Amino acid sequence: MPMLGTGILEPLAATATVRGPAGAFFPSLRTEPPGRRPVSAVCRRSAPPPAADPAAEGSLLSRLVLGRSPRKTFLRILILVGACAITFKFILLPIRVSGTSMEPTCHDGRVGCINLLAYAWRSPQRGDIVGLRTGPDHQLMLKRLIGLPGERIAIHAGTVYINGAPLDEPYVSWTGTGEWPEETLDKNTYFVDGDNRPISQQFNAGRDQILGKLWGAQH
Repeated sequence: MPMLGTGILEPLAATATVRGPAGAFFPSLRTEPPGRRPVSAVCRRSAPPPAADPAAEGSLLSRLVLGRSPRKTFLRILILVGACAITFKFILLPIRVSGTSMEPTCHDGRVGCINLLAYAWRSPQRGDIVGLRTGPDHQLMLKRLIGLPGERIAIHAGTVYINGAPLDEPYVSWTGTGEWPEETLDKNTYFVDGDNRPISQQFNAGRDQILGKLWGAQH
């Protein structure tokens, strides 16, 4: 069997031709095992990304909503709900102003709160804006406290007189021309009126009718 000379293998070809001595040609010899394609001819596909784990996504969402300790989170929620219930039941009463009798201090549609503890340790003061219940249906009204128990009060030509002296009321833009005959207020009785005097209803109110003071209101 003749010896083969230098064999040249084409690196990217499926077969290679081998030259013998004096330029003789030999049959093409396969340089790779049958059935195997050249490396350069193989199309390699990247592996698909791993599918998302629904359990892991649910765990992440639960952690974002409830935190690392769901029990502590639920406890905080219960405390918050309880605190809100106590606050808006016994401390602050949410209100929405309906009407213009307290303008320009409180406009129609204003939202605020009545501080139910404002007079727990002190008596109502002149100039306070108070929330009170009136009438058989216990309608909630917002009024300015003008006269105190034991004082003589009167209104002449829109001007309020306390014990015979005119009362300075910077919160009233126009006093109007209203009249109220002089009277002495009984014990635990207050005189209230609105800041919009021409259309406001004034009357005497008992201490038990006054719920509290408008939160954040200035004289």
